[in-house]
Amino acid sequence: MKTFVFSYALAHLEDGEEPNTREELLRRICEFFDVLVSTDQLQVAGYRLQIYPNPAMGISNINYQIPNTKHVKLSLLDLYGKEIILIVDEVQTNGEHREQLVLDNLAAGIYLLKLQAGEEVFTEKLVVMR
Repeated sequence: MKTFVFSYALAHLEDGEEPNTREELLRRICEFFDVLVSTDQLQVAGYRLQIYPNPAMGISNINYQIPNTKHVKLSLLDLYGKEIILIVDEVQTNGEHREQLVLDNLAAGIYLLKLQAGEEVFTEKLVVMR
């Protein structure tokens, strides 16, 4: 979980309008600053990358979406950026795609799932447990 602190404060909220929850306030602040906040799913301009379960043992499911037909490379990296597993390396049509990642041969730890679709690159953290 990422934590960040700033004092955008309530100055930009309309008079008489209160956020009902902390999540609503955070959503408004992030919307104002054009920040995407997610713990297990990345979604930007027609792209989506989701890993579950996370943390994972045994198998992790990967769902991703691309808006246009593109060459897609999906890989698992260690924290040094070294490719550990190449999952997908092909041209794919727009839409939803699913993959399963077998984790049995990986040591417990933190890895990065990298999705490259054309020029766009996205990463998500994957925690492997034993």
